[in-house]
Amino acid sequence: MSVAPEEPGVVELPPHLLLAPDYKTALKFIRTELGGPWKRVGYTDLSAADVRAIRSDYPESLWWIKKQYGDRVTGYDLAEAIKVWLKNNNAEDKSVCEVLKERGWQGIGEAEVFLSHVQAETPLETLRAMKNIDGVRDDIGRRPWEHGAQAAPSYTNVDGVFTVHTEKIWVDYFCLRQLKNDFKTQQVEQLIRKTGRVFVFIDGEETGSSYPTRSFCVFELASAVENGAALMIQTPSSGPLAPPTYNPCGCCCCECCFDPMPDYTIDAANATARRADDKAKVDKYIEEGPGFARVNQMMERELRRTAVKKSWSQPVMCWCCICMNMGLDFELCCCPRRNPCGCFLGFLQFEAGGSVVAELFARRDELGAMIDAACAAEDLEAADTLKTERVALEEKLAALGYGLD
Repeated sequence: MSVAPEEPGVVELPPHLLLAPDYKTALKFIRTELGGPWKRVGYTDLSAADVRAIRSDYPESLWWIKKQYGDRVTGYDLAEAIKVWLKNNNAEDKSVCEVLKERGWQGIGEAEVFLSHVQAETPLETLRAMKNIDGVRDDIGRRPWEHGAQAAPSYTNVDGVFTVHTEKIWVDYFCLRQLKNDFKTQQVEQLIRKTGRVFVFIDGEETGSSYPTRSFCVFELASAVENGAALMIQTPSSGPLAPPTYNPCGCCCCECCFDPMPDYTIDAANATARRADDKAKVDKYIEEGPGFARVNQMMERELRRTAVKKSWSQPVMCWCCICMNMGLDFELCCCPRRNPCGCFLGFLQFEAGGSVVAELFARRDELGAMIDAACAAEDLEAADTLKTERVALEEKLAALGYGLD
């Protein structure tokens, strides 16, 4: 029996796709059910010796994992271990969550958050992402995406006892039937629409920040934006997609040195998958839906918006507030693009409901695409009108201290 669609034309979801674990349940499963070296996951990354032991009986068809990733454990290794576990438990036609629910495990329930990530990352990184979803809250218990007035606290107080609600997080390893071809684009899009919340974990320098180059990841992020899901992107601290950072000198009147904004150019059409049929499946879905140009634009906008917020938050949290408390004049700072006052006010604007600057940049990029389309259609009058709007917008950005190079 399938779950009825929530609106006309929406595909039905098989019940097993709705099941998801919380962080502690996922960690317990890996440590206690997979056994061997896996019992150390969560404390640290597995050693090279542990990884070699895990792969000792891999068939030749899996040797590519060692060739590509060396002695570093990956999500591909975790997926293979889960497949073996399912076979050993006569559950080839089930997901991990289905088996654990049948056994009466606590911590399995309907998915509330969709975790989008790459399998090239280590299982420890995936677990940390799951922990972040539950662990990052403000002073009234709201999670990062819950900044609206309607957001409810994440805990309840019953007779003086606080009970924290742990999110049920949809993660492919535990929620898909690993021994079946279970990732269907229309069903996953409906799942994202139903959960309404997507946590994007972008891998770092060690794996080349490959998230935007993977077909399934492109599909998941685009689906989140297209369907209006609440979105949180966790950016890496290093690598080509790391947000701009600054080098504080400890004095308000000295220059703050920001790194340049990363190149967030997306080419969804050239994203890759391990299997050609998987890429073809995602490409077909995008071509028949929003189209590659729109997907590129949406992803670039969200990545850039996240980077802007991240770059603002650093000086605000590290030293701009100290300057405020000391009563120093923000205008003494000679940062050429963002003075502390601008960073602070911009950050507050973002927290209050959206960054003005981020929206201006997004509109500028949108106008660029519209101008190109008008020129291609030889509609010169429309192109001139759009160019006039873009010039005015760029002048506004320049006035805010964001001159275009």
